[in-house]
Amino acid sequence: MWQYREFDATRDRSSSQRIWREVGWLTRDETAAMDAFVDAGRALVAHLPEHEPEALVLSAPGSLRYRDADLPLAAVTGVTVGRAGRQQGLAGRLVARLVAADALAGAVVSALYMFEQGFYNRAGFGTGGHEMEYRFDPSKLRVPVRPRPPVRLTPDDWERMHQNRLQRRRRHGAVCLTPPAVSRDSLSDPKCFGLGYADASGRLTHHFAADPGEGESGPLKIHWLAWRSDAELLELLALIGSLEDQYRSVELHEPPGVPLQDFLDRPIRDLIARPSGRFQSGCRAGCFWQMRLNDLPTALAQLRFDGELRCNLQVTDPVVGWLPAESPWRGVAGEWTLQLGATSSLTPGQTAGLPLLTATVNDLTRLWLGVAPASGLALTGGLQAPPDLLAALDEGLRLPPPQPDWAF
Repeated sequence: MWQYREFDATRDRSSSQRIWREVGWLTRDETAAMDAFVDAGRALVAHLPEHEPEALVLSAPGSLRYRDADLPLAAVTGVTVGRAGRQQGLAGRLVARLVAADALAGAVVSALYMFEQGFYNRAGFGTGGHEMEYRFDPSKLRVPVRPRPPVRLTPDDWERMHQNRLQRRRRHGAVCLTPPAVSRDSLSDPKCFGLGYADASGRLTHHFAADPGEGESGPLKIHWLAWRSDAELLELLALIGSLEDQYRSVELHEPPGVPLQDFLDRPIRDLIARPSGRFQSGCRAGCFWQMRLNDLPTALAQLRFDGELRCNLQVTDPVVGWLPAESPWRGVAGEWTLQLGATSSLTPGQTAGLPLLTATVNDLTRLWLGVAPASGLALTGGLQAPPDLLAALDEGLRLPPPQPDWAF
């Protein structure tokens, strides 16, 4: 019978490293960064009695920007199962226990990047919005500024870069993970570098971090941009463009709220001319992250609705299927009355005569974030309501697209 418990650094360190090696996440030179990453947040393991752990799951604390408020968030940052633990149901049960522990500790929202859509739905996670990743020749960037000589950054500057990331401009849906080790982990390859700018005290004001790839000409993969103002973003884009003499291709996620294609010279011509190959051009869109609500009253109180609306709400939560019977947190299934308006609230119990909105926590989370309108979610079956209620929710809930702007 498999046993589940918290990670113990004294006795589980070598086992955790073995698991990461078996899944291809670790090389000999990265153990220090991995250990710091594991220690940065919550960690749970699964093992047979008198055996070493065969599964390890991790989470890191942080925040989610919801409109102009910051809500406590926990991000699942690692789900790994060793070779002797495959097909035993360890990943799902450990993730459910991890979410429960984070919820009890105050995380209003849990988040993760998925290996494939469907698996984490069984823990109540709903798929997020599209991420736009561009690949282009940096000589095609047209930015109306000239960058100043930048500050050189190496992986040893991970703490400075992390602090700058936390201070970056954040829009609706933006995630910040608090432990500096999460940024250090992204820079564990010694080839990684950064360029940016600092104030008189040496504190970074804006920068980017990148992996130059294997060849001398790239592709150059930008891990992240950290900026606070339009002028800083323009300078960073111009700085990337200044690397055109060496790199023939750049990979860059579209900055939140900024149409990157507007800065590219003849992007469709390039897409047709170089649709494939090492230095291809184009844009890839996909939904790679998921979130779930762990505290419905706190989360739904953040909703702002054009007008006034009251309805009954019935929520189901599949995470209970992966939780042990003794778990003190059992998900968020239940029945409530939802009041929407300039201020919103959720009260236990339903009110006679009000229309009924039924939803899985998966799709309620997506509606709350603004990933899709109620009418669209109704088509997928995870959310149902009378046509008039769906139309009112479509009209009254107006949210910008959520963009985490942080890979985890």
